[in-house]
Amino acid sequence: MRKLTAIALILTLTLVPSMAQAKDKKASAPKEDIAAKQEARRSELVNTEWPVKLVPEGKTAKEALSDKLVFSGNTVQFQTLTSKGFGALTYDVRAYEGRDAGTWETYSSLKNGEETLSIRGDWQGTQMDGVVSIVRMKNKKSDVETYTFSTREKTEIKPADEAAAAQTAPAAASAPGKALVSKESAPDTR
Repeated sequence: MRKLTAIALILTLTLVPSMAQAKDKKASAPKEDIAAKQEARRSELVNTEWPVKLVPEGKTAKEALSDKLVFSGNTVQFQTLTSKGFGALTYDVRAYEGRDAGTWETYSSLKNGEETLSIRGDWQGTQMDGVVSIVRMKNKKSDVETYTFSTREKTEIKPADEAAAAQTAPAAASAPGKALVSKESAPDTR
């Protein structure tokens, strides 16, 4: 019995310190900076255009609507949703530790909350898949339109400021000595 106790004591004294060292090595390993990773993921979306197929829930890919998803600065916009009153919307980006994929999402409401839109997309590289939900409240009942979308193609586009400058440059060049000045203040995008 004494031999067994002595062996257990020796094993405990040799294994516990080595286990503690292994735990310390794991704790000191550098963790990913999630905020920096989120910003890197956001930069992958800024000033890009993605041709997508919007497939209504319960329908087949043959019944899909062709659309474009445009990320410009901090906003995202589906072209077909603009005709339904949902213009450019700000979006949030999430990144995940140990994964190269990212998630973006946005939410908006119209008509005093009677109509809401939520969009979520997951992407990695040029592959993106997501869901669009439009909820309409009428007489305390909700009508939900749900679409899925996917794409495997991404195109870089000119930033909105550069495109606007390119359009006004010819007008400014044709009137030497005159500058175009706006008295309007820029919208606060913070």
